[in-house]
Amino acid sequence: MRTELDRRSRGYRRASLAAAFVIAGSMVAACGSGGASSKAQSTIASSTGSDQAGLAAAQSNVRTATAVNTGFTSPGASFDSSKLRGKKIWVITFLSVPFAQQSVQGLKEAAAAVGATVTAVDGSAGVDAYQRGIKQAIAQKADAIIIGTLNPSLFRADLAVAHAKGIKVIAVSSQAPGTSPAAGDPVDGFVDPCYKCAGGLMADSAITDSKGKADVLVLWSSDVKIPGEAQLSAIQAEFGTNCPGCRVKVQDVPAAQWATRLQPVTQSAVSSDPKLDYILPLYDGMVTFMVPGIRAANAQTRVKISSFNATPAVMQQIGSGGVVLSDVGIGSVRYGWGWADQTFRVLSGVPAVTDEKLPVRLFDASNVGSINLTASTDPWYGSVDYRSEYKKLWGLTS
Repeated sequence: MRTELDRRSRGYRRASLAAAFVIAGSMVAACGSGGASSKAQSTIASSTGSDQAGLAAAQSNVRTATAVNTGFTSPGASFDSSKLRGKKIWVITFLSVPFAQQSVQGLKEAAAAVGATVTAVDGSAGVDAYQRGIKQAIAQKADAIIIGTLNPSLFRADLAVAHAKGIKVIAVSSQAPGTSPAAGDPVDGFVDPCYKCAGGLMADSAITDSKGKADVLVLWSSDVKIPGEAQLSAIQAEFGTNCPGCRVKVQDVPAAQWATRLQPVTQSAVSSDPKLDYILPLYDGMVTFMVPGIRAANAQTRVKISSFNATPAVMQQIGSGGVVLSDVGIGSVRYGWGWADQTFRVLSGVPAVTDEKLPVRLFDASNVGSINLTASTDPWYGSVDYRSEYKKLWGLTS
């Protein structure tokens, strides 16, 4: 069992280093075809030509998603957070990942606003590190434990002990918005970005750029089914709806094999199919291994990439002669405030929300030049004062 858990942990970890969310968060009710097998090779449609109505819809979605976010959508009803002062919140996640570090920063900001404290434990070493962190949190009489990135099912027994002692458990980057804990699960709530939104926007970006004539390869990882299947299904559904003439294939490259397989898989796909012009990897962490394969096939002027996570290194390849067409992202610090909102709700005796309503934004050549890729990512997502909005939800006046 330990060998199997360690194997799964390594797989989750590689995906999380890419997506934070994620990026496993990070990260889900599937739409469309409902997922793919580990050897999925599918074509959505064989018709030719573009669907003008679908193309117009994709273009509209892209225009909306590339615009600056100017509003705040409340995840749920307001509540009294006055009883949170002195509460002890422990979070276990991959602190070696900058995205996770920034999310924890957001969590700590929010906790300070209500008088709670946060202890962060680095789980980068995998399952054993998480288990040690959970045991430490229990021993220190934590009031809540946040499990980041790795699926909480890996720690069911330890979390059950925490639950039995009255400790609330929140899992982040492990499920889909709209998901509620199953009966008997030692988890009180989930926090995740909209993976379906990310998948749909990746597809719409390729549809728009190709004017409805894209030849696409989607790369996903079957060892990260949650949230991968939701994002994959959304991509498939969006092409099926907005571009029935697009040719779309799906190939599985498990996260545990990214470092060894992604380059040759990409190079082979590009070399063997001269019509292939778009590749959609589910996570930015895959892009690093793919670009050398595209260049080795001398296809850097033909093939374009659309991905998810909006990490600076990948974003820098947009509009600068790189192969990246677009990238979908979520604000990392705001993500941490979303963690806090869900945690505060369950600690206050308020029902957990099923969706924290975290906004995503699409970045491409039309807007990437307006942001500072070397500074904080907060301004990338608009000027909304989400901190004040959350504080209002928690009954704070300042």
